[in-house]
Amino acid sequence: MLTIFNPSNLTYSWSNYNGGAGGESALNMVVGLTGYYAIMLRPVTDGQTGSTNIYYNGNLLVPNAFIGGRRITMSSLRGGDMNQFTCKLSGSNPDTRLIMSRSAFSSVRGYNDDYAGSGSWVWGRASRIKKNFNGADSVQYGYVCAYSPMSTGLCDIYVGTGNSNLYDAEPQNFPLVYNDDAILTAP
Repeated sequence: MLTIFNPSNLTYSWSNYNGGAGGESALNMVVGLTGYYAIMLRPVTDGQTGSTNIYYNGNLLVPNAFIGGRRITMSSLRGGDMNQFTCKLSGSNPDTRLIMSRSAFSSVRGYNDDYAGSGSWVWGRASRIKKNFNGADSVQYGYVCAYSPMSTGLCDIYVGTGNSNLYDAEPQNFPLVYNDDAILTAP
Protein backbone atom coordinates (compact mmCIF):
# COMPACT_ATOMS: atom_id res chain seq x y z
CA MET A 1 0.00 0.00 0.00
CA LEU A 2 1.41 3.37 -1.04
CA THR A 3 0.45 6.61 0.71
CA ILE A 4 1.77 10.09 -0.03
CA PHE A 5 0.83 12.96 2.26
CA ASN A 6 1.75 16.43 3.47
CA PRO A 7 2.30 16.18 7.27
CA SER A 8 1.44 19.88 7.66
CA ASN A 9 -1.83 19.69 5.71
CA LEU A 10 -3.47 16.25 5.65
CA THR A 11 -5.99 17.46 3.05
CA TYR A 12 -3.18 16.61 0.65
CA SER A 13 -3.11 12.83 1.18
CA TRP A 14 -3.51 9.99 -1.34
CA SER A 15 -3.39 6.20 -1.09
CA ASN A 16 -3.41 3.28 -3.51
CA TYR A 17 -2.84 -0.45 -3.17
CA ASN A 18 -3.35 -1.92 -6.65
CA GLY A 19 -3.48 0.82 -9.29
CA GLY A 20 -0.18 0.13 -11.01
CA ALA A 21 1.15 -2.40 -13.43
CA GLY A 22 0.74 -5.98 -12.22
CA GLY A 23 -1.49 -4.88 -9.33
CA GLU A 24 1.31 -2.95 -7.61
CA SER A 25 0.68 0.40 -5.92
CA ALA A 26 0.95 3.49 -8.08
CA LEU A 27 -0.08 7.12 -7.76
CA ASN A 28 -0.05 9.53 -10.69
CA MET A 29 -0.86 13.03 -9.48
CA VAL A 30 -0.26 16.73 -9.65
CA VAL A 31 0.18 18.22 -6.20
CA GLY A 32 -1.43 21.63 -5.67
CA LEU A 33 0.61 22.65 -2.61
CA THR A 34 4.38 22.98 -2.44
CA GLY A 35 6.24 21.68 0.57
CA TYR A 36 7.45 18.51 2.24
CA TYR A 37 5.61 15.27 1.43
CA ALA A 38 6.07 11.94 3.16
CA ILE A 39 5.89 8.54 1.48
CA MET A 40 4.61 5.59 3.48
CA LEU A 41 4.76 2.03 2.23
CA ARG A 42 3.10 -0.74 4.19
CA PRO A 43 1.96 -4.25 3.47
CA VAL A 44 -1.71 -4.77 2.59
CA THR A 45 -1.63 -7.84 4.85
CA ASP A 46 -0.70 -6.80 8.39
CA GLY A 47 2.57 -8.17 9.70
CA GLN A 48 4.06 -9.01 6.31
CA THR A 49 7.40 -7.52 5.23
CA GLY A 50 9.19 -7.10 1.95
CA SER A 51 10.90 -4.56 -0.27
CA THR A 52 10.17 -2.60 -3.42
CA ASN A 53 11.62 0.13 -5.61
CA ILE A 54 10.20 3.65 -5.41
CA TYR A 55 10.07 5.66 -8.63
CA TYR A 56 9.49 9.40 -8.95
CA ASN A 57 8.71 10.85 -12.41
CA GLY A 58 9.88 7.59 -13.97
CA ASN A 59 13.28 7.66 -12.24
CA LEU A 60 14.39 5.29 -9.50
CA LEU A 61 14.25 7.27 -6.25
CA VAL A 62 14.82 4.53 -3.62
CA PRO A 63 15.91 1.00 -4.52
CA ASN A 64 14.89 -1.89 -2.26
CA ALA A 65 12.81 0.22 0.13
CA PHE A 66 11.76 -1.83 3.14
CA ILE A 67 8.03 -2.45 3.66
CA GLY A 68 6.85 -3.25 7.17
CA GLY A 69 5.08 -1.89 10.23
CA ARG A 70 1.99 -2.87 12.20
CA ARG A 71 -1.69 -2.04 11.86
CA ILE A 72 -3.83 -1.34 14.93
CA THR A 73 -7.62 -1.47 14.56
CA MET A 74 -10.14 0.07 16.93
CA SER A 75 -13.44 -1.81 17.22
CA SER A 76 -15.34 0.90 15.30
CA LEU A 77 -14.97 4.23 13.55
CA ARG A 78 -14.42 6.91 16.22
CA GLY A 79 -14.37 10.69 16.31
CA GLY A 80 -13.80 13.44 18.85
CA ASP A 81 -10.81 14.37 20.99
CA MET A 82 -8.39 11.45 21.12
CA ASN A 83 -4.80 10.53 21.72
CA GLN A 84 -2.83 7.89 19.88
CA PHE A 85 0.72 7.31 21.07
CA THR A 86 3.73 5.03 21.30
CA CYS A 87 5.79 4.61 24.45
CA LYS A 88 8.29 2.32 26.14
CA LEU A 89 10.50 2.23 23.05
CA SER A 90 13.36 -0.28 23.05
CA GLY A 91 15.85 -1.65 20.57
CA SER A 92 18.38 -0.15 18.17
CA ASN A 93 17.63 3.48 17.27
CA PRO A 94 13.99 3.36 18.44
CA ASP A 95 12.13 6.13 16.64
CA THR A 96 8.49 5.58 15.68
CA ARG A 97 6.09 7.07 13.16
CA LEU A 98 2.36 6.89 13.87
CA ILE A 99 -0.34 7.37 11.25
CA MET A 100 -4.14 7.26 11.68
CA SER A 101 -6.68 6.69 8.90
CA ARG A 102 -10.41 6.23 8.42
CA SER A 103 -10.24 2.80 6.77
CA ALA A 104 -7.61 0.20 5.96
CA PHE A 105 -7.16 1.71 2.49
CA SER A 106 -7.85 5.43 2.98
CA SER A 107 -5.59 8.42 3.22
CA VAL A 108 -3.99 9.91 6.34
CA ARG A 109 -6.13 11.68 8.98
CA GLY A 110 -3.44 12.04 11.66
CA TYR A 111 0.37 11.84 11.71
CA ASN A 112 3.23 12.31 14.15
CA ASP A 113 6.81 11.24 14.51
CA ASP A 114 8.29 13.05 17.55
CA TYR A 115 5.65 14.78 19.69
CA ALA A 116 6.46 18.10 21.37
CA GLY A 117 3.47 19.69 23.10
CA SER A 118 2.99 22.34 25.77
CA GLY A 119 3.34 19.91 28.69
CA SER A 120 6.37 18.99 30.75
CA TRP A 121 6.62 15.34 29.65
CA VAL A 122 9.56 14.65 27.34
CA TRP A 123 8.26 12.34 24.60
CA GLY A 124 11.65 11.92 22.94
CA ARG A 125 11.38 9.72 19.85
CA ALA A 126 7.91 8.46 20.78
CA SER A 127 4.98 9.45 18.58
CA ARG A 128 1.74 11.03 19.74
CA ILE A 129 -1.26 12.32 17.82
CA LYS A 130 -3.45 14.57 19.94
CA LYS A 131 -6.30 15.74 17.74
CA ASN A 132 -10.04 16.22 17.42
CA PHE A 133 -11.04 13.62 14.82
CA ASN A 134 -14.46 14.99 13.84
CA GLY A 135 -16.65 14.16 10.84
CA ALA A 136 -14.61 13.07 7.84
CA ASP A 137 -11.55 12.92 10.10
CA SER A 138 -13.03 10.07 12.19
CA VAL A 139 -10.58 7.16 12.39
CA GLN A 140 -10.48 3.43 13.03
CA TYR A 141 -7.02 2.32 11.89
CA GLY A 142 -3.55 3.17 13.10
CA TYR A 143 -0.19 2.26 11.61
CA VAL A 144 3.12 2.33 13.43
CA CYS A 145 6.53 1.87 11.89
CA ALA A 146 10.16 2.62 12.58
CA TYR A 147 11.77 5.73 11.12
CA SER A 148 14.53 3.69 9.54
CA PRO A 149 14.48 0.20 8.02
CA MET A 150 17.68 -0.38 10.00
CA SER A 151 15.80 0.13 13.27
CA THR A 152 14.62 -2.84 15.27
CA GLY A 153 12.79 -2.98 18.55
CA LEU A 154 9.48 -2.91 20.34
CA CYS A 155 7.08 -0.30 21.65
CA ASP A 156 3.74 -0.09 23.38
CA ILE A 157 0.89 1.45 21.37
CA TYR A 158 -2.23 3.15 22.67
CA VAL A 159 -5.08 4.32 20.40
CA GLY A 160 -8.38 6.09 21.02
CA THR A 161 -7.60 7.37 24.52
CA GLY A 162 -9.30 10.57 25.68
CA ASN A 163 -7.91 13.77 27.15
CA SER A 164 -7.91 14.27 30.90
CA ASN A 165 -8.38 17.46 32.93
CA LEU A 166 -6.56 16.00 35.93
CA TYR A 167 -4.51 19.17 36.50
CA ASP A 168 -7.58 21.43 36.48
CA ALA A 169 -9.58 19.07 38.70
CA GLU A 170 -6.89 18.39 41.32
CA PRO A 171 -3.90 20.72 40.91
CA GLN A 172 -2.88 20.24 44.55
CA ASN A 173 -2.49 16.48 44.03
CA PHE A 174 -0.98 16.56 40.55
CA PRO A 175 1.02 19.83 40.27
CA LEU A 176 3.35 18.51 37.55
CA VAL A 177 0.76 16.83 35.30
CA TYR A 178 -0.17 19.53 32.80
CA ASN A 179 -3.31 19.17 30.70
CA ASP A 180 -1.29 18.52 27.56
CA ASP A 181 0.35 15.56 29.31
CA ALA A 182 -2.80 14.12 30.90
CA ILE A 183 -4.28 11.20 28.98
CA LEU A 184 -7.45 9.42 30.07
CA THR A 185 -6.78 5.68 30.04
CA ALA A 186 -9.93 4.54 31.88
CA PRO A 187 -13.45 6.03 32.30
